[in-house]
Amino acid sequence: MGDSNSSSPIHWLDLQASLPNPELTTVLGISPGSADLGEPECYYFEEYEAPRMNPSVVAAHKRIGLLQKFNKWQGKAIGKMQKSMDKMVSKIKSLEKKVSGSSSKKKKAPMPHFP
Repeated sequence: MGDSNSSSPIHWLDLQASLPNPELTTVLGISPGSADLGEPECYYFEEYEAPRMNPSVVAAHKRIGLLQKFNKWQGKAIGKMQKSMDKMVSKIKSLEKKVSGSSSKKKKAPMPHFP
């Protein structure tokens, strides 16, 4: 087992024997099934398995997500419409000023007042 050539698989004992200091293996906690990536052990967690959700809850979450997407789209559309309406209002006001300024400046007779 201590012999390792390119055609035979690498064994745990071969790896352990090739380490320069056997104390490092106990300090780092190297095991045959784990690969040492140079990361502290605090980053290794047990796999979390969430409880299965009720199908009606899943459907409700899906509907809520769709409503949120629709509301986002609707908000953008209303914003665009508001900008175009503001442009139209300013255009109309500028045209009204042009029309009222270009008309003859004759004083109109006051409207008759009936008792």
